[in-house]
Amino acid sequence: MKLMDKIELMEKFTETYKGTADLSKGQREITCMKILFPAVFVPPKKEDYFVGRYIQLPVGIGLEFAHLGGGDLSMLGAGEPERGNYKNGPSYYGRQDFLERLKGETEEKALHKRIDKLIDYWAIEDTNTQMIKAFNEEHDLDFFDPDIEKMGTPIIGLMRLSGIQLDYRPLLQWGIEGLKKKLLTHLRKSGLTDEQKDFYHSGLDALDLLQQSIQACISLNQQQPHPHEDLMDQTLHHIYDQPPSSFHEAIQLMFLYSQLSGVLNYGRLDMVLGDYLALDIERGLISEATGIHYLESLWQLIHDVSHKVNGRVIIGGRGRHNIKASNLFAKCAIKATMNTKLILPQLSLRLDESVPEWLYDLALHAIEQGCTFPMLYNDAVNVPAVAKALGVTEEDACDYVPYGCGEYMLWGKSTGSPNVLINMVKALQLSLNKGYDNFDGTYRGGKHTFDELNHLLTFDDVTRSYYGYLTYLLDITLAFQQASYQYMSEASSFIYASLLMADCMEKGKPILDGGIQHVGGVNEFYGFVNVIDSLAAINKVVFDDQHYSLQEVVRAVNRNFKGSTAIQSALLQAPKYGNDNNYVDAIGIDFHAFACSYIKDRASHYGLDSFLAVNINNNTNTLWGLQTGASYDGRKYSEYLNPGNNPHSGRDQNGITAMLNSISKLRPDIHGGFVQHIKMSPRLFREERDKVKAVFAGYFNRIGGSQLMITVVDQAMLLEAQKEPEKHSNLIVRVGGFSARFVDIDRETQNEIISRTCH
Repeated sequence: MKLMDKIELMEKFTETYKGTADLSKGQREITCMKILFPAVFVPPKKEDYFVGRYIQLPVGIGLEFAHLGGGDLSMLGAGEPERGNYKNGPSYYGRQDFLERLKGETEEKALHKRIDKLIDYWAIEDTNTQMIKAFNEEHDLDFFDPDIEKMGTPIIGLMRLSGIQLDYRPLLQWGIEGLKKKLLTHLRKSGLTDEQKDFYHSGLDALDLLQQSIQACISLNQQQPHPHEDLMDQTLHHIYDQPPSSFHEAIQLMFLYSQLSGVLNYGRLDMVLGDYLALDIERGLISEATGIHYLESLWQLIHDVSHKVNGRVIIGGRGRHNIKASNLFAKCAIKATMNTKLILPQLSLRLDESVPEWLYDLALHAIEQGCTFPMLYNDAVNVPAVAKALGVTEEDACDYVPYGCGEYMLWGKSTGSPNVLINMVKALQLSLNKGYDNFDGTYRGGKHTFDELNHLLTFDDVTRSYYGYLTYLLDITLAFQQASYQYMSEASSFIYASLLMADCMEKGKPILDGGIQHVGGVNEFYGFVNVIDSLAAINKVVFDDQHYSLQEVVRAVNRNFKGSTAIQSALLQAPKYGNDNNYVDAIGIDFHAFACSYIKDRASHYGLDSFLAVNINNNTNTLWGLQTGASYDGRKYSEYLNPGNNPHSGRDQNGITAMLNSISKLRPDIHGGFVQHIKMSPRLFREERDKVKAVFAGYFNRIGGSQLMITVVDQAMLLEAQKEPEKHSNLIVRVGGFSARFVDIDRETQNEIISRTCH
């Protein structure tokens, strides 16, 4: 698409948005979408087995972040932009950064002026920007900024509808025309409200647009020779008005729908696609090798259109209806992951009694090959834990799915978007400095009343003071989560997603208007383990051993230990989480129970079915650490925070079993996903596999471990990759909630990964 075409399309979208303000939100949404689709679709690449690629324009309507739904941002031009920037959110958006990039395609001042006009308009009309501004004004706060790079505040708000994972089975079972009939049946019911009528009419229009998109893809497919042209053409003609009858057709319809819906995570695909794969092989229509090739193509598409912290595909686990077919799909999915060795999709294997040993061994083999996938989840722990945390039945909890960086939600049944983040370390610092940030001296305490330091005479006083400020912040995050959903509900119906989420079609209501079964949210905790270590160090150094006063420790930390190396040494020598040390682990258990239970128990006060803590991380632990002062665990100014639920890098000194023992002590039934990373040497993983399996078995079966993310790499290899990146372009590591090619990661995050203990 030429630059002029992009500008004209964005201008037309903008004018349509302006001119539809009086329409119902459902009709406005679909009218605006019709401007973009099918115009943004592009022909398949030579290696593709499926169509559905489209250009990601920086002005549009979406579901997660500022994504239209998975367009290829590399097609924007002006170089390869960094994807997944959080500056704009769902619903209607204008990406200021990408609009600026478009100017790089031309030197024409007239075109620059037209782009600037779009920038100026969407700087005001962007849904995310409006919501952040309204929330700050209503609450008289400056905590929230739509730019996540400004990470000086203790909490950050992100307006997004993240992690939605659709249940595609009704779409594949009934086909597009069958879904239309379902909507028409509902539309004929008596007593419908205007809002319900709008929902059903908008749903019908959405399915019409899906069919128009299929027709457009048929035309695009015929524009140039393609090695799989006949297969794709036959599939597209079939799914236009009939349910899919083959593995290829099922994948194609699922993927096209996902593109229009805007979802970036894909749910339990073994349950969605396994039957089609098994039946095609049984009938001799395809071989297993061909099925793997199809998945390799799908994996490449997910990789190209999704963001690095998304792209979840779930295999295995309780609740599968056809275990044999599902395991066959899982086998092919793991092999496709090994063959492509991409950083997406984030293949996740739920382990339970229905997962055979050979499939588990294949998963470990893939991890050994450096894929970092599949990630491993323990259903024996997670199913009852999710049921209790979300307040649902275990039958519903069997459909838990991790998404993004490791948060949980219910497949096709719930929301659980992480719209708030909290820096636990900065909160502790602020509580002991009357709201002033030891990073830059700025007051960031909000309206909270702080205790005088000399009034904190016991360790209980310190924790009480900290917990008091923490609850103040956590209540703000709850209010923000509620407000973000309300604001998104007022702006959009998210009609494609709503049609395939449980109860929405029956009720005639969109996801956020009372349609979905379970409305939840999560709060991303950062520096959680640093706070455990900090509280343990304060208790040990100040109150138990009485080597230094609390005032002396706070002053030393505020000075980044300048002239106070003895105090830093004492803090560093205090017991550290990750070593199976009951002194520090007990403090961690209490802190975890307090923080997680507080927001869990307060959810209903804010109109949410659940609001849970997640201790995950992407590289935000590194980025936020850069803007966080020194801390009471001995960590220095601007150093990274700990990754996920893991010990601060290098502090676990007692071996892998001790580390796993520590992290398994925190209750799994009061949070929404805690991430555990392990970095293991290739020698250990390959040459002593039986010992490795025994350690994992002990973790999962004996001490109740819930999840593992495993990177097989040694320190020497990482250091070599830093020095000669061109020789290690295929080295993949687990950063936090995502995997990445090591050489593509910023230097600070590389150093944090290198510093992690390697077992």
